[in-house]
Amino acid sequence: MEFFKKRREHQSIQRTYDKRGFNKAGLHLNGTSYDYDGYDHAGYNAAGFKQDGYNNAGFDVAGFKRDGFDRQGYNRQGYDARGFNQKGFDRRGFTREGKRYNARGFDVQGYNVRGFNQKGRHRNGTMFNDDGYNAVGYDALGFNRQGYNASGYDHNGYNQEGFDKYGKKRFEQQVAELNQRQQPLTKLEQQLISVAQQPLQKRTFSPRRDYTNQKAYNPKGKAAGPYDVFGFNEYGMHKNGTPLDEQGYSREGLDKYSFDQQGFNKDGINEKGEKRDV
Repeated sequence: MEFFKKRREHQSIQRTYDKRGFNKAGLHLNGTSYDYDGYDHAGYNAAGFKQDGYNNAGFDVAGFKRDGFDRQGYNRQGYDARGFNQKGFDRRGFTREGKRYNARGFDVQGYNVRGFNQKGRHRNGTMFNDDGYNAVGYDALGFNRQGYNASGYDHNGYNQEGFDKYGKKRFEQQVAELNQRQQPLTKLEQQLISVAQQPLQKRTFSPRRDYTNQKAYNPKGKAAGPYDVFGFNEYGMHKNGTPLDEQGYSREGLDKYSFDQQGFNKDGINEKGEKRDV
């Protein structure tokens, strides 16, 4: 009797669950909606893929169909059915038109004809090409090949028309315009141009006249006193008969070349043209 009882229970289970162990409600014998392999009664796992690895739309977990192409029509190597990648290059680096640069002007490595990529970096690994110019054509100081910056001014601050940012013209252009006049230059204009074109020269002083041997006489024709404490009379002559004392300096403290003991004249300038420090 016990044998027949178990047999009836087994037959009851077979009528309730299918061969994979699912009942009509989709519940498995293990008490879940998935069998021991992780698939439900329809044959899909929790991610929606069947045992062959494809979902109901025919794509695998990587997004490729059974024919090996994704939704955009590219295979796992990134090429379409004609052998071109998403940038439009084939495996040799040529476009569909047989060119090395795509419609945006970049080759298969992502560099344009000048050697820069979309981020402005050159093939040499820096932001400047071998000539020292960046992707927009300026050097490290901000000047292009013509010598002008982004504002249109050269190193001297003039634009291509010869004006600075204040509207003043370049001197050379002013001279050229004066030379192109129909009427001749005035004498004053010629002098101004001549002076402006001369280089600045450092002011120098040549040795003054030597007064050592000159004598100073009073109205009666004699070199006489009275003398002050330094030995000079009212005419500036020393009692030794010269304008200089034994140290070689006059009553004003100047030597025979009109320089004081520090080497400066009355204007405070020495023989090199340098001014006295105040």
